[in-house]
Amino acid sequence: MEAYNSRAIVFANGELGARAVKRAGIKKSDFIVCVDGGLEHAFSLDIKPHLLIGDFDSAQAENVKAASDTGIDRITHPTDKDASDLELALEELQQRKFNEVLLLGISGGRTDHGLFNWMLPALKSRAYRLRLIDETVDAHVVNRVHPFKSTVQLGCIISLLPLREVAGVTTTGLEYPLSGASIKPGSTVGLSNVVCEKNVTIELTNGVLLMMINYKPIEQS
Repeated sequence: MEAYNSRAIVFANGELGARAVKRAGIKKSDFIVCVDGGLEHAFSLDIKPHLLIGDFDSAQAENVKAASDTGIDRITHPTDKDASDLELALEELQQRKFNEVLLLGISGGRTDHGLFNWMLPALKSRAYRLRLIDETVDAHVVNRVHPFKSTVQLGCIISLLPLREVAGVTTTGLEYPLSGASIKPGSTVGLSNVVCEKNVTIELTNGVLLMMINYKPIEQS
């Protein structure tokens, strides 16, 4: 199946604030996916989704019906299953060959749900670039296929969180650079670096990590 466009925006059922929405920069050309109760976020923003997916145990029944009545595609999964609705949504988007997938509504609520959401990038490598945004961080999934190479505002705090053991981590544009470093999960060696040059690169040869840009100090100044 060919992609609807180059980027999919996924609304999950966690907390979603104005900062995260602004950072996402949602466009009319984006393919909007609502995972179960994430439909409520789309409705509150007056955004019409292109796809609903989940077991729909947390979305309001009247909203699911209203969306379905307008002809929006819907994929329903059973409540008893071996994967979360969000994991199944990521699998569906893999089949649709998107270039980038951006996740919103992934933090807050139950701690276990939030932790599992943030660990999903460690499950497997995907063809698309994956980005996770909440009220404090803009996180880019970095692996061998998808390095990070972009401009970042000077003074931003960046943390590199290994989701599984990573090797060959090399960075530029940060106050404390790394060169061919290996980092194990749980290590704090990648915590709280500072952007000292606008052009930042994060590369590695093995594993997967989250490159987390913390915007909170900039927004509060």
